[in-house]
Amino acid sequence: MDDLQSENIKTEPLYEQLVTVGAFIMPYEADIARSLLESEEIPAFLMDYHTIYIKWFYSLALGGVKVQVHENDFALANEIIQGALLEGQHQEKEYTEGICPNCGSTRTSPAVLGRQWAVLTWLVLGMPLIWPWIRLRCSECRHTWRDLSPSSKDTSDKVN
Repeated sequence: MDDLQSENIKTEPLYEQLVTVGAFIMPYEADIARSLLESEEIPAFLMDYHTIYIKWFYSLALGGVKVQVHENDFALANEIIQGALLEGQHQEKEYTEGICPNCGSTRTSPAVLGRQWAVLTWLVLGMPLIWPWIRLRCSECRHTWRDLSPSSKDTSDKVN
């Protein structure tokens, strides 16, 4: 014990030296951030990961899955994560799968509709009775419609 005191070695627990560098609603987003940091040889830890993975509806109440790093690595880790988030925003694809029948814009993207009804029937009845469906949504006027073009049809069940 005298050796520890004489060398002034820090003996506080590791969790007291950790700081949160990011919080993510979905566990897989935190996994990606942790992997990105660890690829740069920065040890990262996930807080509330298992709780939110099992009880996903706790995510907002708990503040999401938190990615934590040692306080000495915070500046570099923050720079890496913020850089990746900005890069991801710049690389988002602009879908031009259809032309909006309402305004004629080609700035369209897939939109998943009916999720809230599927979740509601799942919570009330124990099984989803309504399945979410995919439509196209215009980025300009927010109009939503069903894409009927041949390229959007599912051809996975055809035998070659």
